[in-house]
Amino acid sequence: MSAEQSQPSESSFVDSVASIIQDPPVSSDRVPRSRNTKKPPTPTAQSLFYALKEEIIQTNGPSFIERGGIPPEIGYLVARSLSEDDKVERKSVRISYNPINQKLSIKMPSHIDDVIVNWGSNELVRAGVTGFFTILELDEVSLSSTCRFDNFPIPWQSIYKEPDLVFVYGPMNHPTVLVEVGYSQSWPSLLQDKDVWFQAAPTVNVIVLVKWDKRTNSRVAGYLELFRRGAPNPTHIDIFPIPAPSAPQTLTFRRDDFYPPGTMLPAGRSTSDLWQWDINNLRMRTINAMNAEGTVPA
Repeated sequence: MSAEQSQPSESSFVDSVASIIQDPPVSSDRVPRSRNTKKPPTPTAQSLFYALKEEIIQTNGPSFIERGGIPPEIGYLVARSLSEDDKVERKSVRISYNPINQKLSIKMPSHIDDVIVNWGSNELVRAGVTGFFTILELDEVSLSSTCRFDNFPIPWQSIYKEPDLVFVYGPMNHPTVLVEVGYSQSWPSLLQDKDVWFQAAPTVNVIVLVKWDKRTNSRVAGYLELFRRGAPNPTHIDIFPIPAPSAPQTLTFRRDDFYPPGTMLPAGRSTSDLWQWDINNLRMRTINAMNAEGTVPA
């Protein structure tokens, strides 16, 4: 499985959607309301696309839009179509379709969501300065916040994902470490994202989930958890409120986290090499983003 960099498309999937899937005819049968127990019909790909596009365009600020009960043949097609629409792209949304729970979701990030990309980029620069990664190694290991993943192997071929941050390896851009952020998105929904990544992408070694919760008086709490494939328990770190000094203040990665399983590490490198991300660096950047949004740490 590989990634594609998100780019505007000259032709949208919508044309193909419209040509192969039409709205169902309206029935003239009248059924008494008390006896009509049928579930609402599943929307067509075309009607769902236009409804979601309109909602995305009309929504201002951070939000999380989710639709359930969407079968794979529709969910995947609509996700691709939305990702290639110019007006949707200008809203800087992140789109996901999970065929396991049949949910199509659109995340409209806040300034706080985007802090993770700034943090990861800064830590990567530091890793280059300290020598954790050499220039040659960074030709193979790279960071992106604009990758889309939509060519998963069978039986996961209907999955569509746009993670908030991802490290990819090699010319095929295989994902190895990724971060999913939730502000309006719930924690159970983030856990479902984590599960589908581990099931469908064998090159993914580590997933970090970051959850922000807006409380009363514009206060924002947050925490993160690092899940490593095969590990029994995640690593939990509180961001806000700031915990006691004895609590973990670094997010720890291993060198082999950034290489697909079975890949030989560069000469002289060890799986025990640790890369420590500074949580206080994350806190500082988050506070700056909060100032722009009119919120404060919990």
